[in-house]
Amino acid sequence: MSKVGLVVRNNAEQKAVNMCIEAHKWLNTKFGVDTKLTFSREVNWGNDVFYAGFYRDANKEIRINIRNLYGNSIKDILSVLGHEIRHAIQHKSDWLEKGYSSKGGDGKWESGNWKGKRYWGEYWTAPWEIDAREYQYKYADMAIKALGFQKDADTKLPYGSVTTKLKDETIDAFLKKNKSKTIQLLRAYDKRKKSNPNGFWWLDLKQTKYKEWNRETINDAYKKYAKFMEKQFVPYKTKKEKFGGFSLDDLRF
Repeated sequence: MSKVGLVVRNNAEQKAVNMCIEAHKWLNTKFGVDTKLTFSREVNWGNDVFYAGFYRDANKEIRINIRNLYGNSIKDILSVLGHEIRHAIQHKSDWLEKGYSSKGGDGKWESGNWKGKRYWGEYWTAPWEIDAREYQYKYADMAIKALGFQKDADTKLPYGSVTTKLKDETIDAFLKKNKSKTIQLLRAYDKRKKSNPNGFWWLDLKQTKYKEWNRETINDAYKKYAKFMEKQFVPYKTKKEKFGGFSLDDLRF
């Protein structure tokens, strides 16, 4: 999910947002770019994508994703800002030409024209990413020094939490308790007939008129036994884990 326009949760986040806004204004003026800054708390392409920010030249937007910066210092966040400012400079200078794109669901592959040469390859070795990483800390340090942020730059955001579904553990516990060899585990659906990722249905041959499980009988079971299976919904067990503290070297932005 994505939420552009951050609802601040704590004092450290408020301090980080305020400092980023001031640093963004200063860096825009310093380097003659006209970017706008937005904040979000978002998950793209699944919970495991380490996405800390981006720059979109089409609308001059820099977005900082606070969710993947939990546990990091404000200086780290300003370094992400510096990285994106560098991308804006690259576009303004025509080093990175229009037509640049990020490929793949996790943004792993990049393609574009860099200073007249075509590149297609991994994100980490894209020349514009190498260049942006070289300058991200320099720009952050410049803004921190110019704006007198040295005292608060080391303030860290609190860690967040992520809820993990224990799918295998739930299924193993269910099968251990229910030893019938004719039980079939089935995809669950909600009342809107959309797949329910929070658990599974089950049905035993003994509860049906079928003699065996196959594609035909499984499909037929969804038509004739759906209401019955709804009552046999098994929710996945979950646990909460600490989330955050990622190294900037492991984040994409």
